[in-house]
Amino acid sequence: PAQADTRVQPVTRPGLRLRVAHGQPFNDYLAGSLELKTRQTGPWTAWLALVETIPAGTEGTAVERNLVRNLFQPAWNMRGPLSKSEQLRRLETRPMMIPEGTNADRLRVVGWLEDAKGRIQVMAQSRCVTKP
Repeated sequence: PAQADTRVQPVTRPGLRLRVAHGQPFNDYLAGSLELKTRQTGPWTAWLALVETIPAGTEGTAVERNLVRNLFQPAWNMRGPLSKSEQLRRLETRPMMIPEGTNADRLRVVGWLEDAKGRIQVMAQSRCVTKP
């Protein structure tokens, strides 16, 4: 559209560290990982999305678009108090199916962590750089 309402807000919170990564496509699957390190207690809900970025001017779109091609929510139980020296670490690695019609060269993973009220507390995305 000619006009857009864009709001930018930081999505990192002190004491929360989220890392996402993905591997190379293989047999219509892509390995994605989500790792959380924190000294804070939850409850938290984590998400990992397989996202394809459609560039502007391709596939009939005038603007860049991001399509969620797959979505995963790990079953993490992150309740319970931690001592001052403890750090909670959760790691999840999953194969994510690449749907038919997806251009695997345009894929990345995006992960985020929500609090009990559904507010995003921290977010991360993978970006792979291909060297010639």
